[in-house]
Amino acid sequence: ELHDNIGSHLTFIISSLDNLGYEKNPDAKLDKIGDLSNVGRLTMKDLRDTIWAMNHDGGTIEQLITRISELRGVLPANLDVRIDNSIELEQEVNGLQLLNCFRIVQEFIQNAIKYSFADLIIISLENSGTGFKLKINDNGKGFEISKVSFGNGILNMQRRCEDLGGSFEIGSDASGTRIACLIPWKIEIQ
Repeated sequence: ELHDNIGSHLTFIISSLDNLGYEKNPDAKLDKIGDLSNVGRLTMKDLRDTIWAMNHDGGTIEQLITRISELRGVLPANLDVRIDNSIELEQEVNGLQLLNCFRIVQEFIQNAIKYSFADLIIISLENSGTGFKLKINDNGKGFEISKVSFGNGILNMQRRCEDLGGSFEIGSDASGTRIACLIPWKIEIQ
């Protein structure tokens, strides 16, 4: 987590600062400094999210929902994010489940903003007996799954789901994109 997210952000900042000395245009230099400041803020947010998850050896569905709800504060005003939950709020989840579910939601939202032009995302948490299902849908333009190669975003969501012992599904068409991650309550660490 620290290596993939924080490490890559810091590498980008260092590289960009090294290259800034070669920029002759003062306006372009100021723009790049502004961009680096934003990357620095994003890095701090990622670090806080990681520390939040690390500090929670275990938590509840309610804590997960609260953390997901906090994302709304940094999203575009035209994007409506709804959370539907049918699981007991007191249901316990472990730290890895908290972090990976949060990161899956975060990645899906980022992809929806970048690519789908959605104005609605629905996040659902459903009990499924021996586990729970995290489903996320958007109402964006969708894409033809057979005609695209999955980028890091989709592959990261799949990996995070599978790291929890879960199964990952994705679907997309003109009515939007959907993912589902079926996660067992008990994770067997190997």
